[in-house]
Amino acid sequence: MRIPLYFLLMLALPPAYADSRIAIVTHKGGAIDSLTRKQVADIYMGRGAELRKHPDLLVLDYQGDSKLRERFYLALTGKSLPQINAYWARLAFSGQANPPRRMTDEAAVLQSIKRNPDVLGYVDFPKVSDDVAVALTLE
Repeated sequence: MRIPLYFLLMLALPPAYADSRIAIVTHKGGAIDSLTRKQVADIYMGRGAELRKHPDLLVLDYQGDSKLRERFYLALTGKSLPQINAYWARLAFSGQANPPRRMTDEAAVLQSIKRNPDVLGYVDFPKVSDDVAVALTLE
């Protein structure tokens, strides 16, 4: 049986309708209900007034160089992971700020957010459940 080449190529390529959005999520009913892109960038880069507004906020990130982490920082700041890692190394070394807490995976991020009203994290949009609130969506 001959299978047309275009059919095989369609199976090999990711679907065009795959959801590549990233959801910035927080505790449902927590102090934060929505954020702008600039606010999220300031929070994740350890800058400014946004962190002072929420002094108890625990900001979550991922360990290593995951694809999700790479997509997140590129969408949010336009910077690559090596640039982000170098940025945080400088800030941490100088004592100016501490980087976000590193989690192992999306399940750990969602579990932490469900348990604590002062946590902010990000996950692939399809992983969002009714237990968390979406503060911002990145394309």
